[in-house]
Amino acid sequence: MTVTVLVATFRGTQSITIHESQTEAETALMSFVELHWAEQFEGESEEFSRSEDERLQRFFADDRNAYVIAEADLSQLEEHIDAARPTPRG
Repeated sequence: MTVTVLVATFRGTQSITIHESQTEAETALMSFVELHWAEQFEGESEEFSRSEDERLQRFFADDRNAYVIAEADLSQLEEHIDAARPTPRG
């Protein structure tokens, strides 16, 4: 099983979320940016007329903010969970 992990940092506070796809992680990243935009830019709203790429670049230009989207293979963990499950009686 493979999942996509999003780690986003805003001024030292980390958010770690797990998603089923890269697209879901990218959507969550944009939600993270939108959530913190007003605090980062003191209420500027006209930036939302820019493209997502431009907003990401502007938001993460501040070195206190960062993000990583990466795939994680959970196959070995899944095997351990499956092995630890009791077998059904019947």
